[in-house]
Amino acid sequence: MNKSDPIRPEKELEWLKKYFDDLSQTDRESDSFRYPFHIVWELDEWEWEGKFAIKPVFSDQIHIDLIKFANKFEAAYEIIKKWYLKEMDDAVEWKELEPVFIETGGYYYGQSVVGYKYRRAEFYPYTKAYLETANYLKWYMKKETDLGNSECKERLFLPMCYLYRNCVELSLKTIWFEEIGEDFQTKCKLMLDRKHSIEGMWKNIKPYVLKYSKDTDEPEYIEVIEDYCRQIHKIDSDANKFRYPMANTMQVYFPQNKRFDFINMGDFFEALNNILDGIDSQFNSMNEIIAEMEAECRAEMEAEYYAEMMAENNYYW
Repeated sequence: MNKSDPIRPEKELEWLKKYFDDLSQTDRESDSFRYPFHIVWELDEWEWEGKFAIKPVFSDQIHIDLIKFANKFEAAYEIIKKWYLKEMDDAVEWKELEPVFIETGGYYYGQSVVGYKYRRAEFYPYTKAYLETANYLKWYMKKETDLGNSECKERLFLPMCYLYRNCVELSLKTIWFEEIGEDFQTKCKLMLDRKHSIEGMWKNIKPYVLKYSKDTDEPEYIEVIEDYCRQIHKIDSDANKFRYPMANTMQVYFPQNKRFDFINMGDFFEALNNILDGIDSQFNSMNEIIAEMEAECRAEMEAEYYAEMMAENNYYW
């Protein structure tokens, strides 16, 4: 292999192809680790009419070997990096690994259990994980910066923003999908229509938030939330600005160097996520109260109905 040849050794490329083929079976649309389920369109048995349905990412509970899972990503990255930089030495990390995206088993404390039946379609594990990881990156950047490592914040700033931004989107979708009393089909259609639009999701949730906050001192507070959502949407309307260096049109997102206060921006994102989590909790509590009241009402009506039936049929206790 001469220096002008950018092609990697055949065995490396064969491993990479098999690995990517298997990865695509699980995460073809690059959203299997962003949402708890996919919204799909299913036709009836006659294929005349259809309806929305949810398809869990993991239909069964599995124990992922996190060590192998991470090592395979690093192995793929090593091959691609050497290919991109036209390096001549062989990649080595892939040699001890099977080109399979997910393997189960491994060391007990090195496993991640996914596909819990009772949490298969819940957003909470995702929002919690994204927020905690973003908070950790913010803390880590601050610690390293205080120690004099200024390069750290430059490398980790965009990943931190992506994690926070995705958590905001998931928090809004959590409220809409789990706490708003709309028809299931309406919920699914709107989520697909809004896609990654933070401002769009907030606009659909806002009327319900206003309804629940009526006769309180919160309406002004709600306008602040809307302003936060609008600012994030203006910066990153399609959830790509913190993921890629450029748009599909090849327009660079940051054509000039800009300096951001990562602590201030992280605090901004964290505050909004905490606010949305509070709204979700409030909605959940109110829905539980309403459900209990409805259950008590039904029980009383059923008791009265049976009492009347027994009286009419001359049954006595």
